[in-house]
Amino acid sequence: MPKPVKIDLKFFHTFVKKVRLKFFLRYFRIINLGKISCFDEVITLGYNCENSFRVMNVISKKKFHHYLYSWLYVTDREKFLQSLNNPVGFVDDDFELLPWGMLMGKTTKFHFHPEEERMLRENPEKCDIDAAKANLKSKIKHLAEKTVNMLNSNKKILFIIKVSKVSVDEDIEFIKKVNDILNAKCSNKEYKLLCIFEGRRLKKDEKKFLSRNITKQIDIGFVKKFARDPQTDIGGSIYDWLKIISRVYFTR
Repeated sequence: MPKPVKIDLKFFHTFVKKVRLKFFLRYFRIINLGKISCFDEVITLGYNCENSFRVMNVISKKKFHHYLYSWLYVTDREKFLQSLNNPVGFVDDDFELLPWGMLMGKTTKFHFHPEEERMLRENPEKCDIDAAKANLKSKIKHLAEKTVNMLNSNKKILFIIKVSKVSVDEDIEFIKKVNDILNAKCSNKEYKLLCIFEGRRLKKDEKKFLSRNITKQIDIGFVKKFARDPQTDIGGSIYDWLKIISRVYFTR
């Protein structure tokens, strides 16, 4: 009697997600064909890299430029606000190696992806940790200066921030603080701050309350669910992300 064939469910689920992503990308490229962007630049503000992947899906990898918050993980809102208010000055002098290969800034508590991440995760004893920290510190300095230069430019910027729910009152207060900093830092005041929430964690009245805070500078969108951390590139409610970003990014 032949042995039953074992199916690698993890591989299968990943394959299905990749096929789904390709379908969504093809669909949105068709419906956005010929549309003109409202903005000169897009800057993602965390809290992790899911929004960066989704922006690349909409505008392409070539048009997506990396800034300080594009590929890090924000763990502390107050430290994020301090950093946003002073990207070049509020930086890390030292880092702590995390078990999964990322480096955590001892000042900001941000989690960064070093170039040596895989080696640090799989064979940390064979990796020059001091060199990895120095490389990351240099990269952060460059991205911080690049971010400040863009804020000081006359370009019209779309900022996209992924908001992890604490409470609607605290979340609104946080969004307003982010917007106040951007309003003070941006030379071009015609920017837009697009705030993305996870819809499944919100009640209907909470969504309505959040939506009442939409202004000329602040927009709010809801995706059904965020991606799990290991799959920010292909997980989560991708269709919702692409629909919201396309609505804001392109002219009607």
